[in-house]
Amino acid sequence: MKRLSSDSSLLALSCTLLLLAGCGDSGADYAAGDKDKSQTSQLSNGAQEATKSGSTTAKKTSDWIRKGDNLAAAGIYAEAVNAYQEALKLSPNNAAAKHGAKLKIIDPKDAQQAKVLLANARASGRLRRLRNAYKLLLQAEKLDPNNVEISQDTAYALMQIRRFHEARKRCEGLMAEHPEQPRAYLYAAEAAYRQGDFQGCIRYLRLAEPIMDQAEADPALLPHRIWHMHSLAAQKAHLIPEAIEKMRKCADTVPDSWEYQYALGGIYLDDGQFTLALQSFAKALKIAPNHALTHYFIGRAFHRQGKLDLAIEAYERSIALDHTKWLSDVYVARAYESKGGRKNLLKAASYLDAALSKNEVSHEALFTMSGVWRKLNDQEQ
Repeated sequence: MKRLSSDSSLLALSCTLLLLAGCGDSGADYAAGDKDKSQTSQLSNGAQEATKSGSTTAKKTSDWIRKGDNLAAAGIYAEAVNAYQEALKLSPNNAAAKHGAKLKIIDPKDAQQAKVLLANARASGRLRRLRNAYKLLLQAEKLDPNNVEISQDTAYALMQIRRFHEARKRCEGLMAEHPEQPRAYLYAAEAAYRQGDFQGCIRYLRLAEPIMDQAEADPALLPHRIWHMHSLAAQKAHLIPEAIEKMRKCADTVPDSWEYQYALGGIYLDDGQFTLALQSFAKALKIAPNHALTHYFIGRAFHRQGKLDLAIEAYERSIALDHTKWLSDVYVARAYESKGGRKNLLKAASYLDAALSKNEVSHEALFTMSGVWRKLNDQEQ
């Protein structure tokens, strides 16, 4: 598979920035959980499991688990544990009841104080006071070790302060205890991605696939955001079919997102599927017609097809929209160089001068410039 390093790195950088800026972000804002969900929402699956059989025992078990869930959410753990124990008497193998019965009994005042600290940590996170947020979360966790929201936020805070290994270990612990909680998988995946462990990122996301339906209820974990990260990691791991599959899901799910069409076009381009790349870039331009990099990559697709005039048109449009994109100058120069003739070579030299004025150490521009001047000198001789 042919790859152009400057194209791949530029596209990967722009897509990764989209990920970290929010398009693929796992809910970087600590406010993602501000609409307080029950920290014991992981137990709801057990309640559903108990209800499915339709028996009287199952219904009673479900009722006890729901009661335990509500009490635990209010921080009244002693009564919650009693409710889960009643559920266990009826259904000894119910996983939710088993876990609930193991909750630590703490003072309800401590549980409420922990929630206050959690809210303060999220506020600090929004202000990018990340270490302070982490410190508050540790205090909250000491007060209420049962609160899953606190544990999840602590894992995310560790990632935000670049303690990726610790974040992953904490997330793996959460996965083991609460396998139906999607946030732990996504936070672990993002930590792995930011470590450069793309295979690890993909592994976590594959583990999360059976519970993707639960992500739909969480505005910070919309499935298309998870697919976006999965696609970027697969692309970096050279798993192109998987990268395409996940990014197509993003584009189909959010058809008015130019970012997903742009990213999909980039994967196709990187894989040499130029027609599909051009189709995706065209869709992106319908939504965001003035995005300079989209025009640049359209130029690259035409260029690699040998359609030099169309490539030049796209490159020049990119330059008109954003004069800082020196790679557009380099590649439009190469297109003019390929056309040949003194007039086109002089145009190429002019664009290369512009590229070097923006990036004077560009080896692409310097290398291309030497070839253009050699050809010009040969013509004069």
